[in-house]
Amino acid sequence: MYVLHGFPSGQLQSVTDAGADEGQAKQLGAATRFAAAIGETGWTAEFAIPLAAAGIELDTLEKIRFNLGARIGNKDGRGEWFAWTKTGKANYAVDRAGELVVKPLLRASAENILRNGDFEQELAFWRKTTNRESRLTEPLPVMRVRNSRNGNWCMRFDCSDAEAMKESIVKLIQGLPAELGPGTYVLRYDLCVSELLARGKSGMFCGYIRTKAEPTGSNAGQRKYACKEGKLPWSRRDCVITVPEGAKPVFVSLQLHKATGTVWVDNVALLRVPEGP
Repeated sequence: MYVLHGFPSGQLQSVTDAGADEGQAKQLGAATRFAAAIGETGWTAEFAIPLAAAGIELDTLEKIRFNLGARIGNKDGRGEWFAWTKTGKANYAVDRAGELVVKPLLRASAENILRNGDFEQELAFWRKTTNRESRLTEPLPVMRVRNSRNGNWCMRFDCSDAEAMKESIVKLIQGLPAELGPGTYVLRYDLCVSELLARGKSGMFCGYIRTKAEPTGSNAGQRKYACKEGKLPWSRRDCVITVPEGAKPVFVSLQLHKATGTVWVDNVALLRVPEGP
């Protein structure tokens, strides 16, 4: 495994922290291009990493384990680490991190199956609901607000009732067209999280496809892509969900699941992955 460090000064380091030997790290570092720019409120960076320099064959590569981290420093040289995917260990423990899909699953022309995913039309096509065990009183703590990353409309789940949320689930759902069937789908949405805290078993925020099948359906993708982070800036989530043969997609659900905190959701889309090459 390889680790590259980029600094606001434009300096690039290729290090051996994750297991690459000195020769391997030097080879990748020499082939990588890095640039940084400092602005009034922060800095940006860009890496161009040739995977062939790491000995990776591109012809048959479909995806690669990957993570991205940033350290917010202070005057004494210390600071908090942030990561694209928290691993519970070092950011470079990529067996617990994310995946970069090298061969895209979707065509640029893929159409959004959902309607009003940007919530610009009040709550058209969406419905607020909860579970049978809910201890919440109406109105349910989910509302349309102007708090998206660009100042437009989005949906906010906001609940601080720790006792009620031990058993309660707040849902925002949209039914799916009857003609949909088995296959691979991408559930995509923008997500921002503040002070998310589990109050019951499997406390989380999640999105999934509810399926109908015999003898029972399932919440496809619910746990795999669940967010359990206490704090998360606006981020894009692409949830690749397979609906198996014999199952039928019924609705998409976004939910605050047995947890308290504030969660904002925007630009929700459901896209079908085409079959074949």
